[in-house]
Amino acid sequence: MVDALAKLVGSIPKDILLKDFDGRRAPLMVSPRSELHYQQLCLDARTTGVWLADELFVDLPKKEVGWIDSSNPEELADYGNKVAHGYKEWSNNIKQQDMEQPTKGYYGEITISELLNIALGHIGFHIKNHYKDARKFAGIEPPVVLKDELFEGIPSLIGKPGT
Repeated sequence: MVDALAKLVGSIPKDILLKDFDGRRAPLMVSPRSELHYQQLCLDARTTGVWLADELFVDLPKKEVGWIDSSNPEELADYGNKVAHGYKEWSNNIKQQDMEQPTKGYYGEITISELLNIALGHIGFHIKNHYKDARKFAGIEPPVVLKDELFEGIPSLIGKPGT
């Protein structure tokens, strides 16, 4: 789903990406960019042993993190592709002991397996809404078709922007 989000962001013209909708500041850019950062934090936790989700709310210029602070659709898509590649590379080499590795942070101490469950549920929830926002606000049909079955049991923001 990370690659689908990267392709979605890359397909939105910059003037639409930066536009405010329903009182929200550039939701087609800000929210997907935050989601990509969230996913990168999960990848980083494999090597650091710490999941620093609270850093999503820290002033990024003061942090030394491999995040992107761009509003350029192509740069955001490239960053998303980098994150997706990180997941793919890891999944090609994953071992059971990797899944049992403990990590600590936002939710206390959990295993990487539990963290992945959280991360995938998180992106599933958000990409469902990003797709709705792209259709509603930008008139863009997402470039990657995600079957409805992928979203079974994942809530959406009913009655909120994008629905």
